[in-house]
Amino acid sequence: GVFSNEAGLGSAPIAHAATSEKNPVRQGLYGIFEVFMDTIVICTITSLAVILSGVLDTAGGLDAFSSKGAAAVAAFNTILPGTLGGLVIQVSLLFFALSTILSWSYYGERCWGYLTNNNKVVTLIYKVIFVLFCIVGATGSGTLMWDIADTLNGMMAIPNLVALLALSGVVTKITKDYFSKQARK
Repeated sequence: GVFSNEAGLGSAPIAHAATSEKNPVRQGLYGIFEVFMDTIVICTITSLAVILSGVLDTAGGLDAFSSKGAAAVAAFNTILPGTLGGLVIQVSLLFFALSTILSWSYYGERCWGYLTNNNKVVTLIYKVIFVLFCIVGATGSGTLMWDIADTLNGMMAIPNLVALLALSGVVTKITKDYFSKQARK
């Protein structure tokens, strides 16, 4: 879930705070919609494609694939004509990777800007370091990079989940107020 929609991680609110929407409940509903579309709709379509295509039966199960992504490529190639399925997966991954890099760059820039009172020199240094880490991430060992990403995401999620628990009463109150006002309209 963290890699598909960032739910509970605490990073998506940075993007949500940059919108013109002033009502926190309405903006929260947009966030819920994003998680629903990504997790329920897109992930379900992918898993159904793998299950219904029959590639697991013919290949000897999921362990027969070198990666779980290879199962999705094989499934989409079975369902769509020629190698169009693999092309759909490749283009989707390209856009996913690009949007992820741009998002995390923006999140980090906003955080460093906040911590340093939008110091231009610090922002420039951050951008250079970010690009260098993108190169390291793209050329480093896949297993090591995933382990680092998991660790750092966990380090972000823990304090965020504690804060969510502490603020749950406030969220419940403003959500009830919002929906009671909507019901009166």
